[in-house]
Amino acid sequence: MSIQWEGITWSLAAATWLVLALLPRLAALRLPPPPGPPTLEPGSEPPAVASLLVSGARARRAAVAATVLDLGARGLLDLAWRGPSLLGCRGVRVPEATRLLPFERRVVERLQAHLRGDEAPVSALLPAAGRPGSRRWYGRFGREVAAVARDEGLLCPQLATGPRRLLLLAAIVPAGLPALFVWRSGGPGVPGVVAAALAAVVVLVAAWVLLPRGDRATPAGRDAAARWLGVPEGIEAEPWQGQAPLRDPVPARVLAVGADPDLLAAFQARRPRTFVGRVELRFQRLDDEVVSWYVAVEGGGSPKTQAWAVAHELFDRFPTGSQVRATVDGHGRLLWLASAP
Repeated sequence: MSIQWEGITWSLAAATWLVLALLPRLAALRLPPPPGPPTLEPGSEPPAVASLLVSGARARRAAVAATVLDLGARGLLDLAWRGPSLLGCRGVRVPEATRLLPFERRVVERLQAHLRGDEAPVSALLPAAGRPGSRRWYGRFGREVAAVARDEGLLCPQLATGPRRLLLLAAIVPAGLPALFVWRSGGPGVPGVVAAALAAVVVLVAAWVLLPRGDRATPAGRDAAARWLGVPEGIEAEPWQGQAPLRDPVPARVLAVGADPDLLAAFQARRPRTFVGRVELRFQRLDDEVVSWYVAVEGGGSPKTQAWAVAHELFDRFPTGSQVRATVDGHGRLLWLASAP
């Protein structure tokens, strides 16, 4: 057989195998289902599972934040707003008889292990992006959420174990053909055998890498996603803009489907920076009988005085002239305010 026909034969075999490998991936690439009827009670699925069904694995941080709000609504976390995007955790209270899902227990244990003192910002207790171990923690959280979804029949593997093994076995054909061609051209000696073996190994490894992985939503999972996508339509009020009633399960459901991105700001500290400054001014503002409290701090190497809306408790805690340690994100939003020694 000529070199030209050898190349054509191998190309046809490899193309056939690739088509068989891509079919499960294409079957998993479905458009999101249409939103269901407006509702605030989308179902019994945990918010993290709903986030996975609606947005996929890329929304792990939103799923973690929704889990925190859900645990707070159930009374297992003592949460309190300290400003528009300033959410603090004052304690973890899980009775011994409480049954938690694996990913819920992961969040609870993380907060328990890193909570120091009476209170700390939730964004500081959760793994920060780019920190050592962050990807591993979120990866394990995502796998635990996916396992729960599979147990409930909402997800299934893109490719079952049996077809997966058959597809890998079928890769012997595109792997064996170049090995045969290389061996024939190199001769029966040791160099020809080694080159043929390397060609087969390279093709087999490439086939193993290309095998379909991951999960896809089952019909039941798509129905659940449609129900959850009806949550934004069921909200009559305006978005909370970073604040929400913490003993209400609705905020966790809203965050799970990404309907209010401002809520996520309390869980994602972007390039946090801490500095010591002095309280220059405190003032109140009245808007339609709603009182907002502001604290203005000077320091941190900035010539400008920065002011943030805070809770009344923080407003009373820091009088004018007191030294404070302020933590802000990359956009200048206040993440935490504490007394400076």
